[in-house]
Amino acid sequence: MKKTLIYFLLFCASALVGRTVAIHYLPDYIYSRFSKMALSRPGAAVNQFSVLMAPDENAKLVVKPNPDFAYATLFYDLTDGPIHILGAMPDSIYWSVALYQENTVNFYVKNDMQYDSDTLNIIISDDAMDQEADIEQIVSPEKTGFVLIRVLVAERDEAHQKAISDYLNALQIP
Repeated sequence: MKKTLIYFLLFCASALVGRTVAIHYLPDYIYSRFSKMALSRPGAAVNQFSVLMAPDENAKLVVKPNPDFAYATLFYDLTDGPIHILGAMPDSIYWSVALYQENTVNFYVKNDMQYDSDTLNIIISDDAMDQEADIEQIVSPEKTGFVLIRVLVAERDEAHQKAISDYLNALQIP
């Protein structure tokens, strides 16, 4: 009986330690590894978009990517102030914007049907500020994080893919 109780207590302690590691440390580790990998690519930098067009099974940057979407990603750092993202988005094609904290928790998501126009015009800041009527402000819970913009690539022909690539590559941080 005493041996069973010791095994049970060891199991409970192991489960508690495993849960703590999985919830509190694993997401930060995954984010840091992902950001280092993504930012080590040629031309990649913090506060600069990187575009990945309709990935295939060989894509390493996005884990199990959906081949029906093109992705624009941005690791942001608000240390030097807010970030303004501005750009035209495709009309009559699904697109979405999602923001994540370093611990991979999603704190903002919106798709094309929820925007009033086909212009993406947002400011990411770490605290509330006076905003203009046509600019949406998103308050980030942390100074660093990740932006993911997805656009549906419904047509696989070269003209449609180039048009979507042009939209994503034209995203600005003025």
